[in-house]
Amino acid sequence: MKERLSCLIVGLLCSLAASAQDLPINRDTKLVSVSNVIIVDTASKEQLSQRLEEWINLNSSASQALLNVERTTKKRKKDKEHTIPAFFAEKKLSTEDKTFYTVSIGSAFKSNRIGEGLSNSKTYSPSPISHTQCTLIVLFKDGKMKYEFTNFAHVNLNTDKSGGKYENDRPDAFKREMNRKEWTALRLQTIEKVKRIAGSLEEYIIHPLNTEMNF
Repeated sequence: MKERLSCLIVGLLCSLAASAQDLPINRDTKLVSVSNVIIVDTASKEQLSQRLEEWINLNSSASQALLNVERTTKKRKKDKEHTIPAFFAEKKLSTEDKTFYTVSIGSAFKSNRIGEGLSNSKTYSPSPISHTQCTLIVLFKDGKMKYEFTNFAHVNLNTDKSGGKYENDRPDAFKREMNRKEWTALRLQTIEKVKRIAGSLEEYIIHPLNTEMNF
């Protein structure tokens, strides 16, 4: 009995460790974070700031972000289409060297609870009252730009359904609304979306004239 209990405890701890390791963490802030430094030797910090604004104007859409739509972009030179998840970015603070945005991202996924003894399937769809928010922090210097998506939280005006901060292993929502497995899935899927958004940002900062929106 004791051996079985020990195995269960070890298994639970390993599960917790695995879920934490799957999310990128900033070692300094201990917060979930997606970040990188983009090097563009020929660009001034003013030019980099302008490119960031252009990229946001081309891609940011409040309605599409909340509906979980993906936007199609097309490279002029390679004539190749690819999609990025929709998002909405709102500037909150700007100084000469740093800019802060609040970013909203759709967090939709399907959950089938039949295996847990329940007879229904759930679809978590983003809406004006339910989505993921994070902060985009951008620092500018001549020749380089650092960005960081951080302060992730799943928000819902109905607090019973709100997942809360991404650093939490358990969601704030009541278990009948979102269990631990669903919470892990929501966070991992949203972070993958953010990585694709970040990839689009990096591409535009480096090659701003090689990309256009294909509406």
